Amino acid sequence: MAGILRHSPVKFDLQPAVMEEKQGWQVVQEYLDQKKGPLLIDLSHTPSWYFQDKDLSSFTSLGLKIPSQNNGITRQGNLFVSRMNDTQCQVWSLDSQVPAFVDTHEMHCTQITDGQAVLGLVGENVQGIVETFTPQDVFAPDSEPMGLFQAPLFHIPCQILVLDRSEKIQVILIACPRGYGNDMARAILKSGDSQNLGPGGEKDFLSWLNNTEF
Repeated sequence: MAGILRHSPVKFDLQPAVMEEKQGWQVVQEYLDQKKGPLLIDLSHTPSWYFQDKDLSSFTSLGLKIPSQNNGITRQGNLFVSRMNDTQCQVWSLDSQVPAFVDTHEMHCTQITDGQAVLGLVGENVQGIVETFTPQDVFAPDSEPMGLFQAPLFHIPCQILVLDRSEKIQVILIACPRGYGNDMARAILKSGDSQNLGPGGEKDFLSWLNNTEF
């Protein structure tokens, strides 16, 4: 709703250099003195929804490409769909645009943006950082290009979305309940300290998003 300010649960100890308002959120695009990478980026403003039905294929009539297998991910431009189980999937609009079909399917669609903290890990050797805080083999060589893992991190239930496993750049999203967002961010930064991990702005994530398509 216009005029309502929404606040991220994640706070980094860096001064913002560039900010932009998106859907009522004040989103940091770039920080002063931010490292070159790899970066941990607060994406908690990312619009997302649960879609639920005993037949998830029914949502293809909306133009959504539903993953055929549980824990699969599909991409359509900047819209991603992760399939959590037989009856539920999550839709992520990673460019912050709200798809028109959301308002027409309220019976099967639950907006969950404000209930989550979402963090993006972007850069080289993200794999080495992730291996320090989870036993999940999210970068297994024979894996699909994208995949969903549902597992606890630091004893907190999380979704881990692997979006890019390439050698040049690696990208994952980590979503957890909103109240744990700040602690999750601090724990990840501490785990990645030896890899020079630091906070980054959304601009670095959008650079990847707008220059890759598969």
